[in-house]
Amino acid sequence: MLSVLAKASDPASGGKQTPGHFSDSRHNITSGGSPVATQMVRGAGVAYALKMDGTDKVLLTSMARAPGRGRRARSLQLRGHLQAARVFVCENNGFAISTPFRKEYPIEYVAQRAAGYGFPGVTVDGRDPVTCYVVSKEAVSRARAGEGPTLIECLVDRLGAHSSEDDQRRYRAQEEIDTLAQNDCLERFKKRLLEEGVMTAKQVSEEEEAVKAEVTKATKEGMDADDPKPEDALTNVYAIEAPKAIEPAADVETEEMNMVAALRSALTERWSGMTA
Repeated sequence: MLSVLAKASDPASGGKQTPGHFSDSRHNITSGGSPVATQMVRGAGVAYALKMDGTDKVLLTSMARAPGRGRRARSLQLRGHLQAARVFVCENNGFAISTPFRKEYPIEYVAQRAAGYGFPGVTVDGRDPVTCYVVSKEAVSRARAGEGPTLIECLVDRLGAHSSEDDQRRYRAQEEIDTLAQNDCLERFKKRLLEEGVMTAKQVSEEEEAVKAEVTKATKEGMDADDPKPEDALTNVYAIEAPKAIEPAADVETEEMNMVAALRSALTERWSGMTA
């Protein structure tokens, strides 16, 4: 709520960042990017850095729709070559604003595109948290074992418009939306927990009330928090000093450096041909 209300004590950016780009270095969450798919390219660099550091960390990058934009395709290609510890999660709600998936791609599922980059892709029901957990855990295990990336396509439903500027009534029937609403993931999961005896109706009710109370408390605290000071508008926006250049790590394998150089050369040559 501090981020949404752009308060000075917002831990992500002091109220300067878009709320949807929430980040928290304490939990290894980096900020997203406004231009579509830019987080994919930055993620490629982070994943490669993790590989060079020899840690057991795995990078998870979330994206919407298919990896059709150039930034997404290049990122997938680079990760496939380097076999970095990375998991791609595509939240596919079937639309790119008003364009339906079936009119944009000749394939049935986004996950099919992973084969072209040399690593597995799997399509799951994104409305089922248990299935998502099992598949994600396997993908993370593969990445940690040095077996490369995985593309997970989560099929989800879009009940509302793409944004406040989008009127989905122009291209979607209300009957379709009403039908999807009956398949709400929260209601489905709650029903499953009750049927399998994981929780009782009383426990579910108590949990829902506790969540409402937590949100209400956070909202009040956020609204009562101090607004940023005008004189701090440029704080943490521009660096005071530019960092000095550093030499590449001495233990970087020559083969990997040559691979990166070859990829850079190929991309540069391809880009030059396109611009020419």
